[in-house]
Amino acid sequence: TAAATIGLHNQRIYAQTVINCLREAHHLRAHHPHWGLGLTAVRCRNRLEWANTHI
Repeated sequence: TAAATIGLHNQRIYAQTVINCLREAHHLRAHHPHWGLGLTAVRCRNRLEWANTHI
């Protein structure tokens, strides 16, 4: 945990500091589950073809 983590020069790292760093790096976001229809076989195949051509 952030409270138990020792940083450089034996200074404690506060939880809010860790949260701020993760937020700046875009690694801390609210998870919103997908609402709606899933991919059909045709749309899935089309997405795969598109992804393969844009690699």
